[in-house]
Amino acid sequence: IIFSVPLFAFFFCPGNHRKRMASNGSTDKAQLRLPYRAMSPPRQRTCGTLETFEGNRAVIVSDMSGFTRTVQQYGVVHFACIILRMREILYHAMKLHNVQLLETEADDVIGVFSTVKDALYACADSLYAVRQYNESLTDKSHQINISGFGIGWGNGLLVDSTIHKVFGPPFSGGFEIGENHAENGSVLLTFEAGDALEPIPSIKLEKEQSEDGELSYLHAIGVEDLPHNVDISQIPMEVPNIPRHSRVLTAAEWVAGGGDPAEAKKSYEYFLLLRSLRATDPSADAEIREKFMIPSGVILLIGLDMEAYSVENGAEMGASLLSCLASQFKQIAQDHNGVALAATFFLFKSAEEALQSGLACKEIMKRPVPLKGLGIHCGELLIVPGSDIQFGDPINIASKLAEDTAKNGEFFITKSIYETVARANRNFESRSVVVSKVKIECYVVVNTKRKPSLEWPAAASLPVPVPREDICTGCGLPVLDNCKIAMGDKPWHPKCFTCTVCEKPIEEDIFITVDGRQAHEKCRPKRSCAACGRPVLLTARQAFEKVWHPNCFTCAKCKQCINERVFLLHSDIFCGMACLQDAHAGLHSGVPRA
Repeated sequence: IIFSVPLFAFFFCPGNHRKRMASNGSTDKAQLRLPYRAMSPPRQRTCGTLETFEGNRAVIVSDMSGFTRTVQQYGVVHFACIILRMREILYHAMKLHNVQLLETEADDVIGVFSTVKDALYACADSLYAVRQYNESLTDKSHQINISGFGIGWGNGLLVDSTIHKVFGPPFSGGFEIGENHAENGSVLLTFEAGDALEPIPSIKLEKEQSEDGELSYLHAIGVEDLPHNVDISQIPMEVPNIPRHSRVLTAAEWVAGGGDPAEAKKSYEYFLLLRSLRATDPSADAEIREKFMIPSGVILLIGLDMEAYSVENGAEMGASLLSCLASQFKQIAQDHNGVALAATFFLFKSAEEALQSGLACKEIMKRPVPLKGLGIHCGELLIVPGSDIQFGDPINIASKLAEDTAKNGEFFITKSIYETVARANRNFESRSVVVSKVKIECYVVVNTKRKPSLEWPAAASLPVPVPREDICTGCGLPVLDNCKIAMGDKPWHPKCFTCTVCEKPIEEDIFITVDGRQAHEKCRPKRSCAACGRPVLLTARQAFEKVWHPNCFTCAKCKQCINERVFLLHSDIFCGMACLQDAHAGLHSGVPRA
């Protein structure tokens, strides 16, 4: 049989933020979190559950290297086992330094600490333990290659426990430098983290810049000289993991009915058993491949720049948007016989269904969203039910296309996908790209119209996880907290509920309405339109000591808007001499004035 995976699961795809949909890194969630007071009670919202950290926090983000090289030489099962051992080591090293939350994201480990000093010492013990482990190996193919660590600092840290995503400035800062700039086991800090670090005699912080000169950060020199508390011999082979609900898929049916979570947990435990036997039993690898490898799966990955969006709009807004999009993406994938592996990537058995699903996902993103692009690739996948273990070249390549290569919503497919999808009524542009020293022959889908012969669900018919009443009337984005209900029981962000006259937020409970729009009581219009009698707000036309709405400032004869010179005859206005003379001839009264 072929096993399925949990909805939001772990995957490996190197890049800026593509390894961000992951399971929690603890076998006992309560045991890890309850001793610490830093975690406030989770706040329920429509799109999942946000857990908020009060005050400033230090966030560690680690990164590994060598995926492509190791997989090509030893296979994906071998690399998966290296990552599991890395998790075990870092998990136990960080627990020695008062870690408040641990998450795993592909080959990253994320740790939250109350101080930068605790985070720095956790990095030191993690590097020391990995070095101890590597030196103890007789088979060097099992070595763990840690690129380094990034440490961010600040407030506003959020964790969405539904899609297992971390948001907020301290995470974004640590992720950027840890994922993209740390190398050779370096420990990098944001400037905020450097300012918050208590002086340590053996540590020197040196300012460095990225190769393009666009980002500066601090390099902690002397981390290897810090005292060590971890002992590699005391770290058992017990991978932190929280089994999820999983569905068992047969070879004939990829999306079966709901499976038993207990069975998924047994599958994960069986995988760990086989993994522990690999060193002594040559048949263990074959058993893993038989039970947990999908020989030919198709992966669709959607690249979203959530970091940039969260920086501009706030972490809560970013968390809400991603959760809402994930729900709609999932529905579309299911309508095309696919399975959602995480918030933004999906598994299909057919390249055509993956392509059609990607086009449908792109169609629903009508409002401005941080879309980079989409990517599809196919091949062999390692998927372990009840865990966040999902590896394979299809995920890796699809992520490189969608998140490292695509711009402005480009849709990339690899050559192998291009050769199997229907090409009638579609336009493709051939490309050859190099990402992380990997050359990829691919195509861009230029004509994104879907096949008219098939009936696809309209975007409006998809279940939207944020109800209509939770969408801000002003900006159209979800309202998470401090919802202001006004103007016919409509929801508003407080900052979006602004006065029509002065354009400043209305903070008072009492306000007035003018032409169906809200305004401060103090901004009540004191003028009325000479034509319709209604109040005139900011925009007005003035003449003869009277005011008009721009649309009411029309010629009494030809009914056209008056843009230049205006003439007055009694109480009527006219646009020119011709209209004025016609009106005057009919009235035979007075001399007009202009």
